[in-house]
Amino acid sequence: MKKRQVLRMRKKAAGVLIGLLCLTLVIGCSSNNGNSASSGQASGSGEQNAEVTITTVRGLGGDTQFKNGETIENNWHTKWAKEKLGMNIKYNWIITDQSQSYKTKLRMILASGEQMPDVFATSDIDIVANFAEAGKSMDITEAFEKYASPRMKELYAKHPEVWNYVTRDGKKYALPFFTGGEPISVMWIRQDWLDKLKLTAPTTIEEMERVMDAFVNQDPDGNNKKDTIGMSLSLKDGITPHMSDASFLVGAMGAQIPDYWHEAEDGTLRSGNTDPKVKDVLAKLNEWYSKGYIDREAAIHDAAKATESFIQGKSGIVFASWWAPLWPLGDLVKNDPNAVYKPYPVPSGPDGKRGVMGQVPISFTLVFNKDFKHMDKMLQYVDQLYGFAFDDPNSDFKYGWAEGYDYIMENGKPSFDQSKIPGGFIEAQKYLLTPDFPEVPGGLVEVYNRLATGKTPETPAEIRQAGHDPIVIEGGKVIYSQMKDAIYNKFTTIPTETMVKQNEILLKMQRETFSSIIYGKKQADAFDQFVKDWKANGGDKITEEVNAWYKESKNAK
Repeated sequence: MKKRQVLRMRKKAAGVLIGLLCLTLVIGCSSNNGNSASSGQASGSGEQNAEVTITTVRGLGGDTQFKNGETIENNWHTKWAKEKLGMNIKYNWIITDQSQSYKTKLRMILASGEQMPDVFATSDIDIVANFAEAGKSMDITEAFEKYASPRMKELYAKHPEVWNYVTRDGKKYALPFFTGGEPISVMWIRQDWLDKLKLTAPTTIEEMERVMDAFVNQDPDGNNKKDTIGMSLSLKDGITPHMSDASFLVGAMGAQIPDYWHEAEDGTLRSGNTDPKVKDVLAKLNEWYSKGYIDREAAIHDAAKATESFIQGKSGIVFASWWAPLWPLGDLVKNDPNAVYKPYPVPSGPDGKRGVMGQVPISFTLVFNKDFKHMDKMLQYVDQLYGFAFDDPNSDFKYGWAEGYDYIMENGKPSFDQSKIPGGFIEAQKYLLTPDFPEVPGGLVEVYNRLATGKTPETPAEIRQAGHDPIVIEGGKVIYSQMKDAIYNKFTTIPTETMVKQNEILLKMQRETFSSIIYGKKQADAFDQFVKDWKANGGDKITEEVNAWYKESKNAK
């Protein structure tokens, strides 16, 4: 797997909610056994082979590459769509940007009166809301029920919360695409340091503290200097960024993720910012800071910068996802070929609890013109894409997206050796009508779990993934074991009115208070005043708005 693919993994992980929802593009080669799913044939689709033209728009990433003289308008995928489904894909416009400029162009459709395409993709649910409010987009509730394949219906029925992001007044105004939905972190630890100091990998917070103390005070790198720390930690964007995070400590101490909303005993949603147990988390981090277990500059380090201490051989532990050896942890071994690191489950707290932040469940959505006449074709198309994620042995995409682009066949078997691909490896999934392909929650790490426990690769997904570095597969196995410990946000819709107005102020208050407590500039009791200030500066109003939505969403079920 090339580095540019891994950067897309990072984008997915970074899409976790911090107050305001920020959904981003995904990575994955997701799959699950798919054996319980019904046939992928879309139901109710009349003339399956009748040709239709479907218009769309596109934001291309700057790293999109083509071969064989192809373009986004004429390539292996547009030809496949026409031959397989009778779909002629026509682009009204194309822009070389997948973020702000693309969003601006979409909003200009509303502002200028430009003809809306039949379908477009967006990761911004505010845009979904804008088109719905303008009366331009389709309520797909009936179409999904009529045309979605049985296996798609089953998948969405298992994860009904994804509809919350796109539902207004009980109507579904877009089709959400799933991410892998895994917890964000496992514990990556310097195994060679453990071995040198005759230690074992910690399974509890107490054991982890002893290991960190040894990493700080017993010269694990053997350079006769006290220049190592116990753990890489980023505090610039709160205590739960997508990497070098402390969500494991939040979970171990039975606290709630500060930027998430959880269901209280009375059935209402409450912000993790107000959970009294967060004070204990901050006090513990202050203790670790005072003992030198974490970097003195953690407060100004974002996730990537904080992780550098591990890569540079100065930190013994970092919390990051299963794909981290691909980027950026693999640089550790480049810097020190003798370094050895391994993944382990996050440690438990005093009462045996484990917990780690879970991801936002969707990556992007498809929005449809209210006058679009070919939902049968589009849902059949989407089902074909899901064939890859479902590990469907009959899928055209069972081994990859395009033979001769991301794999080749040798003697009847797929080969993923990029050096053998004529003209070089190409990320063929970037040619899809969608900005990326759908995943099945937990699917990929389930495959890794099977492979890590010694299963012979048999299914297409197992065959695709078996060639990965064993440490990546082992990391996936650990993530899979932690699926039950994932902490998810119960607030799954667009920001409320007061969130939009007050979010920046509230986040600033939170960051400053948390950092001050961790750095010892304020006592842990300062958290109590923060909670009061948070409530007074819009938090109470936000809580009221969140619960109005929550009550409505539960009544709609």
